Amino acid sequence: SGHVFRRNHIHDMPYGPEGVSQTECSIANLSDLRNDYVSDSHTDCFQTYGGDRIAGRDILFDGNRCELPPAGEWSQNGGAKAFQGTGEISNLIFQNNLIVADFLSLFEDGCHNLSFIHNTFIGTDPTWSQGLKFINCSGTTLIKNNIFYGQENGVGHIFDSDTSINAGYNCIFTVSGKPSRPADPGDIWNINPFLGNNYQLMPNSPCIDAGLDLGVAEDISGGPRPQGAGFDIGAFELDMANRTPTATPVPVLPTETALPPTVPVTETPQPIIPTMTATPIPPIPTIQPILETINDDKSATFIYSTGWKDVTSKKSHGGSYKLTTRNNSALDFTFTGQSFSVLYKSGLAFRNMDVYVDNVLVATINQKTRKSLFQQRWDYAGKLTPGTHTLKLVFVTTNITDKTSGSIDAVIVR
Repeated sequence: SGHVFRRNHIHDMPYGPEGVSQTECSIANLSDLRNDYVSDSHTDCFQTYGGDRIAGRDILFDGNRCELPPAGEWSQNGGAKAFQGTGEISNLIFQNNLIVADFLSLFEDGCHNLSFIHNTFIGTDPTWSQGLKFINCSGTTLIKNNIFYGQENGVGHIFDSDTSINAGYNCIFTVSGKPSRPADPGDIWNINPFLGNNYQLMPNSPCIDAGLDLGVAEDISGGPRPQGAGFDIGAFELDMANRTPTATPVPVLPTETALPPTVPVTETPQPIIPTMTATPIPPIPTIQPILETINDDKSATFIYSTGWKDVTSKKSHGGSYKLTTRNNSALDFTFTGQSFSVLYKSGLAFRNMDVYVDNVLVATINQKTRKSLFQQRWDYAGKLTPGTHTLKLVFVTTNITDKTSGSIDAVIVR
């Protein structure tokens, strides 16, 4: 008890494909445990048990990054959880953690007084992602100021059975389906939180300044909280230098209005004949159509890095699209316009595409969907200054076995 686990990066747990040799774990086999699924570590980011063991209590798990391989890549369709606790565990605080994991975090059978505050939970596979689950926990289970992104399968973000939950002021966003738990007070419900590089908040995120003051003075990176009008929801507090400035209203000073001179009244007043003046009708403005230019994946203006291949499909724009399985494969494109859209193919094996405009990361496109879909469209929400700009699309994946993909079908400029 009394332990503090702070700012650790837990990642790249070993896993092995199902069906290979069941060689026992030994020093000789430690060179590459991925080739032996019996040697899978099945390591959770945090795990404690009671029962015949001493239950963990009074523990702070703060500012850690837990990134586990996608559940479908673990052997025997199994994998590790972010957090797990069973038995008489108590007074555990999980705050400022970034969790990228497909399996639910599970607490059950006697756990009590648990807190989950200012965490960011990211699900990467809609077949598995399930958020937090509690069974037979007592006392207070506090769940506030968290982001639940892509927690898709069945649970959504919080599932409680015989457990009292005090939840609220969480950002919950599911790409498909509906979270099973109704919205709690202060929740930002199914609105894209706009997470950028490393799942940090972008300046247009609705999670900014939307949290409660829970006494957390720093974020996952050690930066101060708050940095705006309120506390940001999630593990990251947006740095003040990256916030969108708010215009300060200029007070309008009252001006004196001159009174008309008093007209003396005579015994025989002369009638005033009004002068009729024609009022010109303002011209009706002509609405100019928004012109779009579609640049197909075979456009000569596209510059691809190595790792891309052509895929022919009648369902894609122009009958083909580009596909890659290599991390950091990129497309560079120079265009003249004020906005753009990206067309792509999506599916269960697809991952993220980072979007850079003029060398600044502005968004991440999640290309993963339950079904294989063509001509999916992502629109840039901002408006660029008139002129020439650069667009860079970068495929991002943690998979090292070429089993995940990214795609580019077309870029629309307007």
